[in-house]
Amino acid sequence: MAVKVAMMSVTMLLLVAVVARVDARFNFSPILNSMLQQTDNSVKKDFDCCELCICAYSFPAQCRCTDNRPYCFPSCKNCLCNLSNPPQCFCYDIAEDCPIKSCWEKDEGHKII
Repeated sequence: MAVKVAMMSVTMLLLVAVVARVDARFNFSPILNSMLQQTDNSVKKDFDCCELCICAYSFPAQCRCTDNRPYCFPSCKNCLCNLSNPPQCFCYDIAEDCPIKSCWEKDEGHKII
């Protein structure tokens, strides 16, 4: 009986030591990147344009294109596409202004919220 109690105590101490060393944060980035990976089909090669660029009212402003399309514009660095058919992609790059021209060649698509 004493051996069983000693073994349980050692097991509990080891468990506490292992749990104390584990980092409890979980990083979803590798999972999201593998599931929503940008492919060659998700980038349209001919031009950059954004139908609706929204900027947060902050200093400095934080703007991003909110278009959902079957592709991302070529200069997009962070494109996320879902696995639907056709895919729905959006660029989640954040900039201090709206660097991509409107698809309609007007500034109507640039709004501050």
